[in-house]
Amino acid sequence: MNSFGGTKLRYAELDYLKKITGNNASLIKEFIQEALGLTKQVIPEINMALDLQDFNKIGYLSHQLKSSMKIFNSDQLVMLLNDMESLSDDAGQHFKLHNLVSQLNEITADWENELRQEFTALSFPISC
Repeated sequence: MNSFGGTKLRYAELDYLKKITGNNASLIKEFIQEALGLTKQVIPEINMALDLQDFNKIGYLSHQLKSSMKIFNSDQLVMLLNDMESLSDDAGQHFKLHNLVSQLNEITADWENELRQEFTALSFPISC
């Protein structure tokens, strides 16, 4: 279980990533940097696509983000992105995307902060 000061991470869990990297801090940090770079690029694109009512693009970008979220065991974000992807294909449900994109913006900001905390912890490990 990942924690900082006894507080469990809410949206990101690194257990799977630690397992597949052999708990290699450098590799984990690379994954974190790539994921943060991806969200920095894709989240504004999703917002712009919503403004332009480009629902196909919302579906595509939602699908693209899911793999990063899965690596970090971010189940809540994966479910949200699944919903966005599904609704983007259903013209009668497009109105629901505004709320989901708002949720995505809020949760992703918290997710990014958690990953930055983990990155910092990996950069400056505390020895006991």
